[in-house]
Amino acid sequence: MAAQDLDAWAQELYRAMSRNSALGVAEAADLVRMPTARLGEAQQRLIELGLLEPAQPAAGAAQEAYPARYVTSTPEVSLARLMQRGEDIWTRMQREMQATHAAMSVVASEFTRTQAAKMQVIYADLITDRSRIDQMLSDAAESATDEILSVHGGVPHSAEALAAGRERNRRALERGVRMRTVHLASTARSPQGYAHLKALDKAGIQVRLLHHVPFRLLIVDDLFAVTPRFQDPGSPAVTLLRGREITRLLREVFEFCWLNATSFASVNEPAVQEEETEAATGQQPTAQQRVMLQMMSEGMKDESVSRKLGISVRTVGRMVNSLMAQLNVQTRYQLGVHAARMGWITGAGRDGAA
Repeated sequence: MAAQDLDAWAQELYRAMSRNSALGVAEAADLVRMPTARLGEAQQRLIELGLLEPAQPAAGAAQEAYPARYVTSTPEVSLARLMQRGEDIWTRMQREMQATHAAMSVVASEFTRTQAAKMQVIYADLITDRSRIDQMLSDAAESATDEILSVHGGVPHSAEALAAGRERNRRALERGVRMRTVHLASTARSPQGYAHLKALDKAGIQVRLLHHVPFRLLIVDDLFAVTPRFQDPGSPAVTLLRGREITRLLREVFEFCWLNATSFASVNEPAVQEEETEAATGQQPTAQQRVMLQMMSEGMKDESVSRKLGISVRTVGRMVNSLMAQLNVQTRYQLGVHAARMGWITGAGRDGAA
């Protein structure tokens, strides 16, 4: 007989005994024509549910002389017991579900890691929509379990973008994710940039500075990477890359930048101010100006230089005019020649092409 049949017999037994309190278990079973083989199971079921309980002996009667007899609890007590039992079962199920969910999260994380590590094929997804890019960055920070590596070519001008990035970092760091980042050295030469880098350093992120970075880069747990759209590096579009070989290659790029970068801890505001003051008096250009001259000597236009340095095109023009006035030259070509002679640029730009 199925479980629901047993419950049906238990219900019939309970109803019969509730309607006639004088009936014992055996009498009630006879009344509802319950098979003898089912009586013990139905009685035990009612006892487990708290709907059937031992009758109390009459006053003065000896307990050992009192025959075993069961009576039904009142409807109010029965309902309260059933509700409590339901709550207990629900609480236990919730705990089991939470434990199962936690175990599934661990397994899913390991599955993603091992599957990505096995992939030989490179998967690329071009993302052009700004909202999708923001969501992807948020998801990347949330999914990280080990380490996040990044290279930045400048500081976003939006205070909201900086705040959103710091919030993503905070959540990742709280989960124990290690973070290393390389920023363009010129970032530390503006008040906004210096404050941003200082906040990253204070939060527990390892920050280093490099005078020239190859491109923007984000690597999460060696599982996937995010790079600019190389056909148009100035656009907000990014490429999401997955695959063991490509993430391994891009990690080597990051480690090369990291090895050649200097710690942000070695930079402070007075030192930056002193260097710029020295340059203004005509002694030496700042590191940012040197990088600008080097890029221009390599044929880069003002727009490309501004993107690399994280500054506006107008600021690039002002820096060029300032250096031309400092060296008392009239053209950019003359500026390039003088810069090469003074050792401010190296390599292909020595003939003067600023």
